[in-house]
Amino acid sequence: MDSADTTAVIGLFPLDTVLVPGLVFPLHIFEPRYRKLLQDVLAAAEDAREFGVVAVRPTDDAQGRPWFAVGTSARVSEVDGYPDGRSDITTVGQRRFEVIEVVDEDPYIRARVQWLPDDTSQGEQQPEVRAAALRASAVFASYRRVLSSEDTDLSDLPDDPQLLSYVLTAAIIAPVQARQPLLQTGSTLERLHLACDLMMREIAVMRVLPSLPLGAHRPAPSQRN
Repeated sequence: MDSADTTAVIGLFPLDTVLVPGLVFPLHIFEPRYRKLLQDVLAAAEDAREFGVVAVRPTDDAQGRPWFAVGTSARVSEVDGYPDGRSDITTVGQRRFEVIEVVDEDPYIRARVQWLPDDTSQGEQQPEVRAAALRASAVFASYRRVLSSEDTDLSDLPDDPQLLSYVLTAAIIAPVQARQPLLQTGSTLERLHLACDLMMREIAVMRVLPSLPLGAHRPAPSQRN
């Protein structure tokens, strides 16, 4: 896939998770339709071996679409096949996209997507972004302490604010619909602020109701499509 292209037609894999750029993501492929998806992906040029992961909604939206429109492409890096046709694959999150239209659903969903840019040039906001990254790291440390009574080594958190914002999006234990807005924003600064807000809400609830399963304590906020 030419990175200069702004749109493409890709296969979609709806899953109960929010994939972010940079995340290593293993998958077990067993359904016939997704076996076909993998076959088609592997038949493509090496630099085009990716498909789209979109998070499944808790309930269908008004248009009947059971998944969020903004997702992340997954590049296939390793494939371990079984004699019966199943496969264990390793993928890496690549770039965000928004579904424009579904062009086919047989045997798997294929959609035309618009690649979404990330705000990589912070300009005058750089000090503000750095400050937000430091705050997010500190809040994440508190969040992990609430999850576990043991001290957690956070030295491996990335220094790059954008990468940190995606790591936190993947690491926060919260419902899909609560983490999806972090993926949908193209602003690193906004993603860091949203991550802090989400972690602080989770911390407050866990301290008041520590016996409840995470994500089961409150209704999810409404999200845009």
